[in-house]
Amino acid sequence: MSDRKYKLLVIYDVHVDSPGGRLYWAYGRRALALQKYSPPDFDVDICCTNEIPWGTIANYDCVFQIEYAAPQYRRFKKLSRAPMVVSYNSDARRRQEYWPRAYHESDFLLCNNAEVFEDHNRQPHTCCISNGVDTDIFKPNTPIAEREHLCVFAGSTGPTKMKGWKEVFWPLEKILPEHGFTSDFRPIDDINPDVVMPTESTIYWYNSASYVLIASLSEGTPNAASEGVACGNVLVTLPVGNVLEWGRDRENCVLVQDRTPEAFLEALKYAREHRERLSAAGLKTMQDGWSYGAPGNRADYFFALFRRIINDGVRSVKPFRYDEIKPEEI
Repeated sequence: MSDRKYKLLVIYDVHVDSPGGRLYWAYGRRALALQKYSPPDFDVDICCTNEIPWGTIANYDCVFQIEYAAPQYRRFKKLSRAPMVVSYNSDARRRQEYWPRAYHESDFLLCNNAEVFEDHNRQPHTCCISNGVDTDIFKPNTPIAEREHLCVFAGSTGPTKMKGWKEVFWPLEKILPEHGFTSDFRPIDDINPDVVMPTESTIYWYNSASYVLIASLSEGTPNAASEGVACGNVLVTLPVGNVLEWGRDRENCVLVQDRTPEAFLEALKYAREHRERLSAAGLKTMQDGWSYGAPGNRADYFFALFRRIINDGVRSVKPFRYDEIKPEEI
C-alpha cells in the first residue's frame, strides 16, 4: 500500500432528518458502512443526491454513485476527470432499462447481484461485488429462544416493486394467528418519520422477531434478509436476489418454492421447529461471509477496486466476481 491518500465521494439516494435520528434507505446505510470501514489510505465523504458538492467535485480521485438510476452522470463528465463507478443493484428480472445508460455513461459498473452480472455476460468494465451488512450494528441483542414467534417484513406496496403484498403478506397475516404466529408487515412507500424507522429502532424491531420473510419476485439485494439474519432472525424466503448466493435450504434459511401464503405457512412451521439451529447458522453466514468489517471484510473488495481504478484505470480491471477472487487479486 502506498503513502498516497485517496479521496472518494460516495453518493446515495436520499435521507430525511427526524426527531429520532436521520432516516436512510438501504443505499444510505451502504454509504455509511463504506465510510466506517474505509482503509487508512482513503478519505471517504458521503452525501445524498441533492447535496452533491458540485463546486469541489474535481477534488475527488473517484466518485461512487450507489443510485444506479441517478440522472447526473453526464454532469459528472463535465465537471470532473475522476472515474465514476456506478453501483447497479437489480437482478435479471426487472429494471433492465437502466442498464444501458448506467453502463455507457459511467466509467465502471459495479453489479451488486451475481445473477444480473452473469446475465450480461461479464461485460468489460464491470464486476460483481454483492452488498454486505454491517454486523457490528445489525446484531442479535435478544436470544432467539426468548423471542415471540413474530414474522416481519417492510417494503413498498407498489406493484412494480413485486414485493408480494397481495399474493402473500396480506392473506398470510390473516391466517398466522390461528397457527401460533404473529406478524408485523410494514408497507413503506415513502421515506418519512411516520413509517421509516431510524437504524436503532430497526435493529430493535428485528430483535423482537423470530422470522423475516421475503416474498419478492425480483430483488437485487433483499436488505431485510441480510439485516434480519444478522440480527438473529430465521429467513423464510423465495429463492431470489442475493439469497441465491448464500442461502442453503434448511441449513441457514428456509427456501419457499411456491409464492402462496400456504407455502409460506408450511415453511414457517419448519422454521419454528428448528428456530435456534437456523438462527445460529444464518448469523454465522452473515458474520463470516457478508459483514463489511471483519471477519467478512466485504468492504475490502470495494476499496481494492477503487484503488485499482484510480491507479491503473478501468481498462486494467478484468471482470470478476467477489466469490471467485481475493481483494488483493483485483
